[in-house]
Amino acid sequence: MAAETRRTAGTWVLAGGAAALAAAHVLMLLALPHSPGWVIALGVMTLWCLKCSVDALRTGQLLGLLLMSAAMGIAHVVMVLGLPLGHAGHAAHAAASGGHADGHLWMLVIALAEFTLMFGCALGISAGRRVRGSTAARNAAGCAVAHRSTRSARAVPAAAPLVPSGS
Repeated sequence: MAAETRRTAGTWVLAGGAAALAAAHVLMLLALPHSPGWVIALGVMTLWCLKCSVDALRTGQLLGLLLMSAAMGIAHVVMVLGLPLGHAGHAAHAAASGGHADGHLWMLVIALAEFTLMFGCALGISAGRRVRGSTAARNAAGCAVAHRSTRSARAVPAAAPLVPSGS
């Protein structure tokens, strides 16, 4: 299992980004007025950010971080829009209170950061699969499925050139 754990510099950056987003949730909690229900929700979101950050560092796996950041980004957009089960209480009186309108802007900034983190995790997962896939294929000498570079030239049909020769 130790061979499966792969903590790259990208994993450290993404986990650090999740920890920074947890800090942003704490700042939002301190800077803007919230009802007790939203205080609890922000606390849960902060703990979830930290848990996924630690899990990514501990295991090197980014899927949990990707799913968390996607869910959080969507939740922030829903809260700003005031959709059912969202942040409708704030959306209803945002025009009357400048503080909540500013809060909406910051929630959108955090949503953008969450989606950026999600995209980074997707890239990290994809890169990890390419690295593991090519290594596994090179090591699969006795398997029926082998990497293209291990096949004989006769077994792989020649591809037609993309650019006609003679131009």
